Amino acid sequence: MRSCLFLLSIAPLCAQFDVQPPLFGCYAGADGHFRRFQGVRASLVASAPIAESVESGLCNASLSLFQAGTEVTVSTGDTTHRLELAEGARMALDGQMAVAADPASGALHYWSDGAWNLSPARVEGGFVSLRLAGGKAFVLTTEQVIAIDVVSGAVFSSFRAPRLGIAASLLADGSIITIVEERLLHCNEGACADVSAAPAGITSLSPLNDQWLAARLESGAVLAVRLENGQVDSFYLPGSSQAGSSQAGSSQE
Repeated sequence: MRSCLFLLSIAPLCAQFDVQPPLFGCYAGADGHFRRFQGVRASLVASAPIAESVESGLCNASLSLFQAGTEVTVSTGDTTHRLELAEGARMALDGQMAVAADPASGALHYWSDGAWNLSPARVEGGFVSLRLAGGKAFVLTTEQVIAIDVVSGAVFSSFRAPRLGIAASLLADGSIITIVEERLLHCNEGACADVSAAPAGITSLSPLNDQWLAARLESGAVLAVRLENGQVDSFYLPGSSQAGSSQAGSSQE
């Protein structure tokens, strides 16, 4: 009885503070709906679409960043700021900063303090993946991996990219995940480790958060994928059809 009374007494308090589950990440599905995923792995919930006709996008606790056609939008929740870029832009977030790479010109644009700015840096070669950490953009192209200060344009480091397969993405630590001949490889400067057979049918990889990547499958299903202790861990995102999909060398729920 006392337990029941206690729960009833704290219910208004919980409602007052509007307790929300943690943000897992955002993703644009094959239908163009850009959604937030909240909760933990075993109980993720997908939001109603926060934007439509979106090709790609991501979010963190502060910002949402997505591309629809040639328009890249960063949203704080209260304000939106748009930038015209060629289709297929690569994008990244870190705290209150966003960066977008123009695949047509090689230009880097960064959003900070409420405005889009053009970085002095320009990257040669096709953009494959992009990460942002501490004001540095880590850029994977078809030829190299480059660390760039987006404000000054200074290049901190660069090294030759490994052989890239049908899909590739930078991880938060600057290493690379790629799929070559149906094998999933984890690459650092100068070396690649063969991790396992790749989940079947992956057509693209993109960041969901600091730990997880989104892997789109030929069937339209989307897996959340990460490396943990040298093994591939994965599960289907909510609302993702599993028809026609299969996995190897990984676990799923």
